[in-house]
Amino acid sequence: MRYILYLLCIQLCFPAISYAQDVSKRERETKSVRAITELRKGTLIIRFPSYRKKIEALEKAASSNPAKAEILQTNIAEIVQTRDREHKELMAALEAHYTFSKVLYMYDYESTKLLDGVRKGIFLTEDLSPDPSIAMATEHFYVLSFGSAGESGVDAYIIHGPDLKEMSRPFPYYFKKNNFWKVLFSVVDSKSDTRANPEKVVKRIQSSFEEFYRKHGALEW
Repeated sequence: MRYILYLLCIQLCFPAISYAQDVSKRERETKSVRAITELRKGTLIIRFPSYRKKIEALEKAASSNPAKAEILQTNIAEIVQTRDREHKELMAALEAHYTFSKVLYMYDYESTKLLDGVRKGIFLTEDLSPDPSIAMATEHFYVLSFGSAGESGVDAYIIHGPDLKEMSRPFPYYFKKNNFWKVLFSVVDSKSDTRANPEKVVKRIQSSFEEFYRKHGALEW
């Protein structure tokens, strides 16, 4: 008798669970279609990591420890040099291969201002310098950030919404940052560059957006 009641409960509950899943799926699909349409008419903001806290910590350590100041200053210079080189390479790749939307650049420490509605004075020039005159010219924007996503925790370029929350499928929001073979080689040489070719990554982003828009997003909102 208990077994029969158990089966009956499952049968009664299953349609509700299935309906909730269908609604959730439809909501994600609707959100994704709206997002790709807004991005097509809007701006992709590249949120560069500044490593600001790390640099400030090293500067503080250098000022309080004269014996290691020279080494620490060298470390700071290396961090800034590598950071700026990688950012400029990505900018060049976007300039050459990304046409899906407008593009602006900013450092991660300006995120709060962006959320607060600031649309001018937080963006960067091609030499990574803040320019007070640069303003967002579109109503909608989405943000590409550097980080990791999913259970794998693999380094990636990740698309976030205007609320800076990570997007989800079916929107094409996740693009691996590193090349598998380069990562494998880094076991031997820890200082080797593990990044995939920025041009290949940007081309993948461009083609993914174009394909998704062509299939799902060619709508007027």
